[in-house]
Amino acid sequence: MNSNFTLSETVLGKGAFGTVYKGTNNDTGQEVAIKALVKNKVDAKSLAKEIAVLKKCKHENIIKFHGCFEDDTYFYVATELARGGELFDHIVRRKRYSENDARAIMKQVLATLVYLHKNKIAHLDLKPENLLLKSVPEHYDEGDSKFLPCIKIADFGTALIVNKTEPDNVGTPGYVAPEVLLRKPYTTEPDIYALGVITYVMLAGHLPFNAQDQKLMLQQQVKGDWSFSQKFFNVSKPAVDFIMRCMEINPEKRPTAVQLMTHKWFTDAEIDFELADTQDNLKEYLAKLKLKVSFQAVRIGIALSSDIGQKWAESGFMAVNHLKQKKE
Repeated sequence: MNSNFTLSETVLGKGAFGTVYKGTNNDTGQEVAIKALVKNKVDAKSLAKEIAVLKKCKHENIIKFHGCFEDDTYFYVATELARGGELFDHIVRRKRYSENDARAIMKQVLATLVYLHKNKIAHLDLKPENLLLKSVPEHYDEGDSKFLPCIKIADFGTALIVNKTEPDNVGTPGYVAPEVLLRKPYTTEPDIYALGVITYVMLAGHLPFNAQDQKLMLQQQVKGDWSFSQKFFNVSKPAVDFIMRCMEINPEKRPTAVQLMTHKWFTDAEIDFELADTQDNLKEYLAKLKLKVSFQAVRIGIALSSDIGQKWAESGFMAVNHLKQKKE
């Protein structure tokens, strides 16, 4: 083990390529998260790219990089420990959850995207599991306290430095943008699409796509085959408009992170629609997510058959008008 870090036996999480442990940065005494990745399961070049991106990022809402090392069996990556756990796990435990809470949280995520995109970095795998919390006070939900967690965006394994790396066809079903599925050129646009999907789930408690099969869901995403559920009867019009703009199927018409910062959803007066039903839906969504281990970041070329991809690539983005008509 590297002398700069001490690895504990406390497991924080497990994945297909390794395990995350709680550890200590011996130089600072800080507790950290140490990801132990099995060497024969990990692409060393991709890992090096992730580390390069993390080193470049200096932002309050991005997991901080502490160091990396290796032994004969594992690569180790030490990062900031997000003590608050995953965002959605926190939301379902809150006594009170409103659209105003969702808006304040998503503004943090959007502001972080402004930082990343200005620095020519695209995350490319934004999803609820990668939105962590810095910490959660023990009695945050008592009295009239309106606790706003500090978001930490994590997992830059698929991130790229724009204009320096060739875009890859990777992403997570439900959150990956149509242009990625169609193997079209892109830079930071897929992050905005994913932001729209996350916002939808934050307000409704479920994905905008109704397919349960992974391949069918990817097809729905390519076609723009989604709609607002009845949950949005109790959500503000600016929120609906924000989601529609983010999930615009044509990336050239999709607004940038900077443009979205002045959207009505963030500039209007306080919106206080209660989202208790959304919390119940999120509980079901999280339960299904934990069972569907296949709904992870996947190489799209495997998940989406080439004939489907070719068919929709040839059609371009003709589904745009169909999508808008469906929602009007």
